[in-house]
Amino acid sequence: MPKRCRSVSEAEGQPSTAVGQSPFERSSETWYHDGNIVLQAGNTQFKVHQGLLERQSIVFSELFSQPRKPGERTVEGCRVVDLEESEGDVQLLLTALYEPRPALKDPVPFKFVSAMIRMGLSYRIPQLYEEALERLTMELPTTLEEYDQRNGAWTSIVEEKGLLIKIVNLAHKCGIHTILPAAYFRCLSNMDALLYGELLGDEPDSPRSEAACLTAVRAEVGGSWSCDDEEQCFYGTRPWLCNVLWNPVPKVERVLLNWKHLTSKEFLLTCTSLCEKCLKEAQEKFEVERSVTWMELPGYFGLPKWEDLKNP
Repeated sequence: MPKRCRSVSEAEGQPSTAVGQSPFERSSETWYHDGNIVLQAGNTQFKVHQGLLERQSIVFSELFSQPRKPGERTVEGCRVVDLEESEGDVQLLLTALYEPRPALKDPVPFKFVSAMIRMGLSYRIPQLYEEALERLTMELPTTLEEYDQRNGAWTSIVEEKGLLIKIVNLAHKCGIHTILPAAYFRCLSNMDALLYGELLGDEPDSPRSEAACLTAVRAEVGGSWSCDDEEQCFYGTRPWLCNVLWNPVPKVERVLLNWKHLTSKEFLLTCTSLCEKCLKEAQEKFEVERSVTWMELPGYFGLPKWEDLKNP
């Protein structure tokens, strides 16, 4: 959250050069000569327009309304306001406010989405938060139909190492719970990478993610696709589905593939020795169980039901 303006008295326009402290630098991207207020984050200063920021954010409006104190530092005659956020986050925020934002169909780096979520919430700028949330929801939907449409590809956020864990951590930090079931489920596609840190990149460990995914695996392995009662199998379809999904090891990430995607994989076609009638039966069983799995997906990860998952 933003801090109050400093009351340090310095010569106008002169940066502090105390021992161990770097001189303040002007942002090379956001320094408007007709600006009338200077934001400072870390050692970087941004000269911007007070009225524009006040119209976008009630937090900025309240911050700028605080009375000026005698001896307050100024730069080029403009009041200097300190912000607690990093200079990178402030730069991304100002870029989002001053420049046209990319269309949803144009992928953006995760750091841009993260900054829009966090800064949008901190500074109460709904349009920033909602646009970023829409990107996250496009990638990690709340309905099976939307999940089918995305087909496992990143379309709105640029793929990078550790992206899923970064999204999970952001979701927990900001209370964005609706994307967690799909995010956790996608983590299951590579449990070794999750457990041994290959998914994390530079992100710190996320024990919550690991525990949730392991809980889901245990629930799924003991779930409705087990092959205990072969006498009820129709033309051998149940054993075949069990082989597709569970033998010789659980393949949890396959349970939500649509039928076309599931059977189009070459290694699955080679396993198929079923006649047309049996394949139809197998498809019907799979689609029923797939829908049930989606409805129960949050519970596998220790989350509330879909309808009870909330966002800020």
